[in-house]
Amino acid sequence: AGRPPGGFERMVAQLAVPLGVEVIWCRPEGNEKGNTANRDVAMVRQSDFLIAYFTTEEMDGGTGRLVEIAMSCGVPVEGWWIESDGSAQRIGEYNPFEDGP
Repeated sequence: AGRPPGGFERMVAQLAVPLGVEVIWCRPEGNEKGNTANRDVAMVRQSDFLIAYFTTEEMDGGTGRLVEIAMSCGVPVEGWWIESDGSAQRIGEYNPFEDGP
């Protein structure tokens, strides 16, 4: 059920391999409204940290929502902006142990 991972998601998963980061694909159950939000919360709660990649300078959309969920659950976050030339620029981080809840 749910949309399969796209090319960008598959590329990020390949980059995680040499870093020793385990990637688990989490698709929402069915197409009913709210299933994606439920999947997002469950996915964040089972994570040790979140690395969020954005293709625009704004942290919006579904990825921005994942960052908000992670912060509210006390999960550390790193945010990266992927520039048009393919380079990555770190745009921020959240560490609940240093930054507080």
